[in-house]
Amino acid sequence: MGYNYKSGFLKNIMKRFSSSPKKESAKESSKDGDEEPKPEPLQAPHKRSAPKASAQGNQNMKLLGGLAIVLVIVLFFSFSMTGFVTYQGSLEDELNETKTNLSLASDQLVACSSNLLEKDSDYQSCLSGLDSTKSFLESCQDTVQTRDDSISSLNSDIASCNSEKENLGNEISTVKSSYNELVKNTVRDLCCTFSDANSGAEKSWGISSNSIVCTGPYTVNCGSGSTSFP
Repeated sequence: MGYNYKSGFLKNIMKRFSSSPKKESAKESSKDGDEEPKPEPLQAPHKRSAPKASAQGNQNMKLLGGLAIVLVIVLFFSFSMTGFVTYQGSLEDELNETKTNLSLASDQLVACSSNLLEKDSDYQSCLSGLDSTKSFLESCQDTVQTRDDSISSLNSDIASCNSEKENLGNEISTVKSSYNELVKNTVRDLCCTFSDANSGAEKSWGISSNSIVCTGPYTVNCGSGSTSFP
């Protein structure tokens, strides 16, 4: 479109300048037709051609000036259109680049949104697992507390049993001592005679079926009453 515009503009300027001399000559001829013809003075042949040559030179100078102006205008519009086309091309390149960047950004946004949804799903799953683990931990803590209470109770029972055992041991020792003393005192009366007591004889004795017998592994001094019974 830029080339056709400049060509049409140049043709119009050329037509304008080419038609101007004709219009002026026509006006001059019409003026000469209205006025009465005047007798021309006699002149030499070389003097008649001078005015015509001067008029022709003026017309050529006007034509050249017009062509120079047209050329300047054409060059101006040519450079202007070239700059405009270049600027327009640069804008189109920037617009295409912007469209490309926008498309890439849109794709990245879609990918980022999808990734965000996946991460949110993972986060929700992690929260659910955390709640389940927390509940299990609380249950374990309750179990541990129950076991601690049971251990404390068992320790208390063990301490009570040990104390009772000690008391029973003391009672057994007391009963055993009393039993031994009873046995010692009874053996002398059962297995020694009056003469044995006077002579200080020793007699054998033992225990059979929870009864004292005058035969056995133990001995008794009938005079002092001492015995080998533990």
